[in-house]
Amino acid sequence: MRREQPRHGKSLSFGRLIAVGPTAVRLAFAADAGFHRATVFDSGRAVIEKLLSQHYGRSLHLEEESDRAAHAAAPRSIAEQEVEAREVRESAIDHKVRTHPAVASVLRILGGRLEHVQVLEAAPVPAGGDEPPPAADEEA
Repeated sequence: MRREQPRHGKSLSFGRLIAVGPTAVRLAFAADAGFHRATVFDSGRAVIEKLLSQHYGRSLHLEEESDRAAHAAAPRSIAEQEVEAREVRESAIDHKVRTHPAVASVLRILGGRLEHVQVLEAAPVPAGGDEPPPAADEEA
């Protein structure tokens, strides 16, 4: 979905999958994901339903699950998993920087302290992930 329609795919990733039936896909959104819920169930519904139907080879439509208990019981959304992975990665990098002997030495010599570590580079793309196609000069 993200390759075909990045904006709709991103909003769809904020929904928790409740069920996939023969004719419907049921999703629940967190209360603070109103923008993404509106994108999926209002402006982007037709596009998303069309892509889902093409992918699964049968007509599917989206249904919203508004029950908070169903939302809480559902597996975490893709967006929630991505946020957690980013936080774990940034925490590990922060720890590496703060405990690195060279950083400790510089701070001791200069008499400073480390207040914040900001991760500037993006996380590496896992093998088989959504990698961009190679540039024309990189192809063999």
